[in-house]
Amino acid sequence: MEQTADVPQSKQSFVKKWLPLLVLGLAVLIIVIDTTLLNVSLGSIIRDLKTTLQSLQWVIAAYSLTLAALTITGGRLGDLFGRKKMFITGAIIFAGGSFLASISHSVGHLLIGESIIEGMGAALMMPATASLLIATYHGRDRAVADGDRQVLVGDVGMAEHDLDPARVQAAIVDGLSGNLQPCEPRHAGVGRRFLVER
Repeated sequence: MEQTADVPQSKQSFVKKWLPLLVLGLAVLIIVIDTTLLNVSLGSIIRDLKTTLQSLQWVIAAYSLTLAALTITGGRLGDLFGRKKMFITGAIIFAGGSFLASISHSVGHLLIGESIIEGMGAALMMPATASLLIATYHGRDRAVADGDRQVLVGDVGMAEHDLDPARVQAAIVDGLSGNLQPCEPRHAGVGRRFLVER
């Protein structure tokens, strides 16, 4: 009877132990993916909002600028008012920005929702993910958790780098005009070379 009781308890403790990593990892993944999310749907957005590629480039750049400019402030607010509180606040702001961006009917609304509001939420969430992982895990578990977080940031960032957003934009514009041609990633084989050299 004791052995059967221990199995569910060990499973429960495993889930309870690694659930924060899952939540924080998904948050990091959403923030990083959102930096190039619009690149995938440029053609549809240009048609739906009846706008130009140049206008959407402002939206894309403004998200990265807002995130970069406010990340240090977001970390300081986490120190002052609590990391968990700032993470939850950032997630709510980010979700609100996503909702506004999804119902936008003009580039101005998209800029406010996608770039400014989502960027502010991401700036509160991103530094909180690192500090919450450090506060939650210790020893070997901290190394595993931080490694998983870095893999999410690094691998997705490298994939975005390989895709080269400027070339993706150009390919989509060419596709709208019927001249779409495949292009090779700029850093093809970097991962293989890195593994061999190590």
